[in-house]
Amino acid sequence: VAGFSFWWSPSHFWQKTYSYVIPDVPHHTVYSDSRRQDDTKSPKLFYSAPPAAISSILGFWDISGEVIQNLPNKSSSVLSLYDLVDYFSKIPGFEVEIKKIGVSELRDYFNEKNPTPLLFQAPLSYESVTVPSMSVAIGMDEGKRTLIAHNFWLGDSYEFNVEDLVKNKYFDQDEKGIFLV
Repeated sequence: VAGFSFWWSPSHFWQKTYSYVIPDVPHHTVYSDSRRQDDTKSPKLFYSAPPAAISSILGFWDISGEVIQNLPNKSSSVLSLYDLVDYFSKIPGFEVEIKKIGVSELRDYFNEKNPTPLLFQAPLSYESVTVPSMSVAIGMDEGKRTLIAHNFWLGDSYEFNVEDLVKNKYFDQDEKGIFLV
């Protein structure tokens, strides 16, 4: 009887969690030929996560790959979100900023009305080493407590567990992460 009353308790029955994934955000890997048929300026292959992630965002907004060709002269595998703010702030028409965003606030970006993919650094673990890997956040699932992202190494619509992001210090204890908007 106790289990039955718990299952049908009003708080359990009416509790809803938010889940949304932005459709049609391109995903690029080292293996993908990322160029559109009419695009001869974009790189054919990506050799690191930052250019692939940037190309995903620009592709979502249907912006030419020419911007990627002129990335800073730093090794593209070590570009930070701060490097990208500096780079894009010099290009007319781009408005970018770094924001500390909580998990519950991601609804403002992952929704039908105003879908906005975000760049962030995610943990990429191999054996006992964890390194940052630029990823494209495209959605969330509050019920599963996951952030859904395209990642150059981990794949399309990879689910990052929020607790793991906190544990690896990519999100703070208040479950807020640093994103490029």
